[in-house]
Amino acid sequence: MKRCISLIILSVLLFASCAGSGPERKMVYGGARSSRYGIRPFPDEREWASMVKSIAGDTDAASPALIWIVGEIVSDKGQSLCRLNFPGEKGEVDNVLFSTFDENEKYLDFFDRKGIKVFLQVEPGDGDLGDLIRLVLDRYGHHSSVAGFGVDVEWFRIGGTDGWGTRIDDKMAQEWESLVRSYKQDYRLFLKHWDPRWMPPRYRGDLIFVNDSQEFSSLTSMKEEFRSWADIFYPNMIFIQTGYEADRELWSGLDHPAGDLSRLLTEDIRQTHGFFWVDFTLQRIF
Repeated sequence: MKRCISLIILSVLLFASCAGSGPERKMVYGGARSSRYGIRPFPDEREWASMVKSIAGDTDAASPALIWIVGEIVSDKGQSLCRLNFPGEKGEVDNVLFSTFDENEKYLDFFDRKGIKVFLQVEPGDGDLGDLIRLVLDRYGHHSSVAGFGVDVEWFRIGGTDGWGTRIDDKMAQEWESLVRSYKQDYRLFLKHWDPRWMPPRYRGDLIFVNDSQEFSSLTSMKEEFRSWADIFYPNMIFIQTGYEADRELWSGLDHPAGDLSRLLTEDIRQTHGFFWVDFTLQRIF
């Protein structure tokens, strides 16, 4: 009888072990992009948490997440500056402006408690990326919600390559990633653009490559675009940032836009990935 009970217990333990060691979930992050210019009125922290948790649930993501813009590009006397939305010393670094109050702290405090992961992104303009990484992570690196740092390459030295930002070379990418990970080893750096030619040609490291393409002719062409992006940067993680007004005719007819679109766009993607709905149209799907 004791042997019988022991075998039963062993069987239960083995079953539990197998059930917990299933295949890695490829949809790691599901959520939204947040900017102060993309949605008005700006949602409070509870509304953001509710929206990203809903998207994470619809997309079967392992974790709700946000791409949270903390630095926006502004123009001043022919220069492209980065305005950080928290206080700092005037003239502390070149080509960087600061807000008079902190626009992020209470949100990050709330996301810490709710288990929402946040990638802090800048639109750097002519600001030095090393300075921007240090300013942002010095201020917010203590938050458990922070998962990494992001650069929108389209707004990096916009007078550079062909008018769509300056292309990132391998040395830049490696130095930025090393700096980000010096704050915390598991922090990730993402680079965002819609054209792979703007990404570093060879260096991959542990970078995340984000595609924010829009203006598609069909759902098929949208799917092909993101699958091609994933193939180019395989096996690195990729993010899809979508939901733009320009593509509303394609996604507005779906029963569950975030969930249905994410499954369509990622079903053939081999590596881990994330899906983020842009804030411009969040109110249309909620």
